[in-house]
Amino acid sequence: VAISTYNRLSYLRDCIASLLALAPRPDELIIVNDGSTDGTRQYLDRLSKTNPGIRVFHHEKNLGLSAGRNTAIKRARGEIIAFTDDDCGVDSYWLRELTAPFINPEVVAAYGQVFYRTQNYKGYFPERLDSNVGPAWPMGANIAYRRSAFRKIGLFDSKFFRYNNEDSEMAFRLAKI
Repeated sequence: VAISTYNRLSYLRDCIASLLALAPRPDELIIVNDGSTDGTRQYLDRLSKTNPGIRVFHHEKNLGLSAGRNTAIKRARGEIIAFTDDDCGVDSYWLRELTAPFINPEVVAAYGQVFYRTQNYKGYFPERLDSNVGPAWPMGANIAYRRSAFRKIGLFDSKFFRYNNEDSEMAFRLAKI
C-alpha cells in the first residue's frame, strides 16, 4: 500500500490508523512525505521506528502527487501496489476487496468506490461530470496496479497533476495495453 502526503498531518494520522487496522495487514506500507513542513517528517520517522512494515521516504521539497506515487512505485517490493490518499480512511476489508481481481493474471488494475467525507463535495474532472457511483471511473484514492503495468506504460506523468488528472491519464494509457 502506498500513500503520498504533503502538509496534511491530521488527515494522514487517521489514514494510517485505518491502514494499520486492516486484517490482514499489507506486506508493506510505503509513505512518501512530499516535502511537508507541518511536522509530518518527524511523525513518520517516529512511526517507522516502531512499525517495521512501514517504509518512509522523504522528498526534500514538494514535487507533487505524481512524483510521490512514482517514488512509491520505484521503492515497492510487491507485485501489486495499492494506492490511497492521505485524506482517506479505508474499511477493514478494503485491501482484500481491492486486490481480489488480481487472481486473474490478465488484470492490470482494479479500483473501487470513493465516498467523500464532505456532503455535496464536487471534486475535479471527472467527478464534476460523473457521480462515480459503482464506481464508474478509476480514482487514485482507491486503486491498485500490477507492477508489470508500469513497466509497459511508464510512471505517473507529473504534468497532469495541475489538472488533478494524473490518475485519469494513467487510466487512458492502461486501456491501450
